[in-house]
Amino acid sequence: MPAILTTIAFLLLAATPGIGYFSQKTSRKWPLRLLIVLLFATSFYLFNWANGFEYALFFSLFLITLPAYLWIYVNSTRKPEKSPKRTHPYQSTASVWYKLFMVIMAGPLALAMAIILSAAITYLLPLLALNRLVVMIMLVPLLWGLIAVWLTATSHLSRTSVILISISCLSIWGLQ
Repeated sequence: MPAILTTIAFLLLAATPGIGYFSQKTSRKWPLRLLIVLLFATSFYLFNWANGFEYALFFSLFLITLPAYLWIYVNSTRKPEKSPKRTHPYQSTASVWYKLFMVIMAGPLALAMAIILSAAITYLLPLLALNRLVVMIMLVPLLWGLIAVWLTATSHLSRTSVILISISCLSIWGLQ
């Protein structure tokens, strides 16, 4: 029975990147995005029922990357449309200090924020101490990547920095 539940959960999880890609191409995005959330929650519940909470967390967070990478590879083999040639290359208008601040925020400070946030998340989970450590080790790279991408993609670095620092302070306060 656990093998059947795990297979069904993985198939539901494998369908989410394709549905996500299809939702970007349609005009009605929210029904498909709701379907993605429901498939993800159902696969987590099935993984949890078949294997336990720790494995469900691992499977749900990291096995979704396999079909996503496969989907990216399939779509990257298509020929891209030719873009018009620019007469001059793109030059950034951001100052050197802004770029330096972004690198510092997306590098070591984002790592510190990810460690603090994952420690606060795992503190709330009903797990043994060793399992909390394993879940924390799995969450740190994921959160660090999300924070770094968010910091480098935003146009309002000060607002994003204030939000992340306040979340980190709340996490530290919650750990005490």
